[in-house]
Amino acid sequence: CSCANPSFTGAASSLAICLPRALSIDSASNLYIFDGSYVIRRLVLSTGIISTVAGNGTYGYSDGPLLSSMLLPVNGMWTNTAGNVFAADDIASVVRQVSFDTNLIFPYAGNRSLGYGYSGENILATRSMLTGASGVCGDTNGNVYIASNYRLMVVRPATKLMSTFVGNGGSAFGAEYVNARSITGNMCACFVDSSGTLYYSETFSNTGRVRRVTKLDPTGQPTRQPSTQPSRQPSGQPTRQPTGQPTNQPTGQPSRQPTMQPSRQPSTQPTGQPTCQ
Repeated sequence: CSCANPSFTGAASSLAICLPRALSIDSASNLYIFDGSYVIRRLVLSTGIISTVAGNGTYGYSDGPLLSSMLLPVNGMWTNTAGNVFAADDIASVVRQVSFDTNLIFPYAGNRSLGYGYSGENILATRSMLTGASGVCGDTNGNVYIASNYRLMVVRPATKLMSTFVGNGGSAFGAEYVNARSITGNMCACFVDSSGTLYYSETFSNTGRVRRVTKLDPTGQPTRQPSTQPSRQPSGQPTRQPTGQPTNQPTGQPSRQPTMQPSRQPSTQPTGQPTCQ
């Protein structure tokens, strides 16, 4: 087909989109499309109007103002709750952020000058290498997950540090029901659902599968062992031995209230009280 004008604005029904490769949608029901014109377009579903939001239609790589930037093929996109678009560039091995607040596109993770590879753990995302960037997704907490060949990396929003979330860098066909950091396989795309469960696609030779990581960052875990747990042995408990009945507990008969009585509520009681209760 003949690719549409990179700067086209108008009714989406009159546009011939050439080779669309990646899609994302935001909370306002705006659909973002990367296509073979090397631009990212925004389709407002409520009006049917489509327009270009990033890229000038030239194959290449340049950061800066959105409409004068150059884009390489984008393999995956994700839009966060603030409406910013994250685009996975597998050729440059970077994830680029399209910021509508600043009207700029810039690297969010990966570094073209460092090239292709693995830099290690807990390094600033823009100073780390990626072994490609075939997919990107995120959760409602702002964590950004990047499918980077044999690892699924994560960038935390508070620190902008990048670390491995799934995988150990191995390429073998991995086992099932194992720790996410111990598995192997080639990770291609990812998605996080509304409950926080992460799914990713994996290819190996002539086969493939979709895998699920069942638990993400249990930030609520501490509430399962609350700091007020000792309230199960209230400070008012001694009222069971009232001070107003000295005739029933004479001073010469201490054995009826032994000094070892506190062992019924030992100092180590929390270890015998599972956190799931």
